[in-house]
Amino acid sequence: MACSVPLELDAKYVKGMINNPDLQPNVTINRWIAGILLFSFKLVHVPAEKHAGPDGLSRMP
Repeated sequence: MACSVPLELDAKYVKGMINNPDLQPNVTINRWIAGILLFSFKLVHVPAEKHAGPDGLSRMP
């Protein structure tokens, strides 16, 4: 039984990359997308204003 995990992120362009993997010119990114597509998930866009905690982990203070 497959389970779809919600994946919350602020970057809308990631959804476009995953939905259209052949448009990416970079072979490394295409392999990354192919690997990600092996999993079952649903992309959920969360605006930056509401995503401050997790977003802060990837930014310099």
